Amino acid sequence: FDEHIRGYGHEDTLFGHQLHELKYEIIRIDNPLIHKGLDDNNTFLKKTCEATHNLFLLYQTGRYPFLVAESKLLSTFVKVKDLGFRPFFAILFKLFGLSIKNQLSSSNPSLRLYDIYKLLFLCSTSLRK
Repeated sequence: FDEHIRGYGHEDTLFGHQLHELKYEIIRIDNPLIHKGLDDNNTFLKKTCEATHNLFLLYQTGRYPFLVAESKLLSTFVKVKDLGFRPFFAILFKLFGLSIKNQLSSSNPSLRLYDIYKLLFLCSTSLRK
């Protein structure tokens, strides 16, 4: 594991990629489960933001160019950045982030809105100094 990684998120992404590079065969099994009572919605969203920030930091180092191809979120972020929309998306996060977070914490959260929340957060966090 990369000792430079701080915080929560994406250590498993790097580990999986290293296994792939070493030609290990990864067998995925269909084993759905329900995490009930582990984290409340606010804790889950906090971990989501931490993992998303970590993904950005890993991308920013330039040491993991494969991340863009392996992460749909990061791939979309790079397109948004290349088109010059990152500041606009960061403003959207500032304006609507709390409303989206409230919807995601409701009894009927939207997975599509969850993806949008992560993208808007990534754009916002990428512009912070």
